[in-house]
Amino acid sequence: MTKDKAKELLPIIEAFANGKVIEYLLNAKWSVATTPDWNPDLKYRIKPKPKLVPFTFEDNLLFRDRWVKVKGCMPMSKILSFDMRGVYFGMKNDVMKYDYCFKNFEFEDNSTFGKYVNE
Repeated sequence: MTKDKAKELLPIIEAFANGKVIEYLLNAKWSVATTPDWNPDLKYRIKPKPKLVPFTFEDNLLFRDRWVKVKGCMPMSKILSFDMRGVYFGMKNDVMKYDYCFKNFEFEDNSTFGKYVNE
């Protein structure tokens, strides 16, 4: 192993020692390295945490027919419909864009109006 490769792996090895999940790249796919051998020919990384992002129209099964509220408030509204532009709670012209709902609304169980994705 070269000094440069050792310098590259050092923070990853330290993260592994501290309990972080490490992945290695093999055949264009990241896999969990439960007991890494630190093969200098493989690429390693600390497994990224999922990122919370707004829903999109394609996620409608996750929010269809659910009750939402303004974050921290009690009055709730039911989602009446949705389309590519956003969500409707009342009149057909009152569209709330998905990123606006993500920032300002939550479900009745206080869960976020969004989803987790792996980067």
